Order: sequence, then structure tokens, then C-alpha cells
Amino acid sequence: MKTSKLTDDPRQCATSEGIERFQFQQTAKMTLSERLEALDGMIRLTSSFSACGPAVQDESAEYKTSGK
Repeated sequence: MKTSKLTDDPRQCATSEGIERFQFQQTAKMTLSERLEALDGMIRLTSSFSACGPAVQDESAEYKTSGK
């Protein structure tokens, strides 16, 4: 029978501190070249989003509020 540790609890990542800890643990497992490759992939992904144009169109004139 496998014994579960306290770290096996999926709820530990339910807080912002837990997420940061998890991200740090995952990053610590990566080599420098893997980290740089992941960074390049994120840069390419964000570039593809910006190449598509804005996700939200400008507001039409009837919805714009006056500066009052």
C-alpha cells in the first residue's frame, strides 16, 4: 500500500503561495537550456497573440461616456 505524504495533497496548490512554491519546484527540476527553451516558447506564443490584433474591438461611439 502506498503511503501518501503531506506534499501529495492537491489542495496545497490552492493558494497563491502554493502556486509559487509549485512553480519554483518545477523550475528547479529544469536545466538552464530547458528554461531558455520554455522562455522562447512563451515569447513566440505572446507574439502570435499580438500578431492577431486586439482581442476586444474599440467601443462604439454610443457606449462611450462623456468626461463629465
